[in-house]
Amino acid sequence: MIERAFPVTPGGLLRNWDGLGALARIHERLYRARVNVYAANGVTVGDDAYGYIVYIRHEDLVRASAALGV
Repeated sequence: MIERAFPVTPGGLLRNWDGLGALARIHERLYRARVNVYAANGVTVGDDAYGYIVYIRHEDLVRASAALGV
């Protein structure tokens, strides 16, 4: 799932992506959709709460959403 952090922020929070290679698959989907990720951060809160914040250009939001199935 992708959520927009703020209405004007070009990026989103990806939650509940688990397993070996999960982040590589996210980036591969975005790459194939011709979306350029210009920054990313991993976050965690406790044992089972984690996420991945990706920052992309505003003009890539529609393609990124489609690539990630949201």
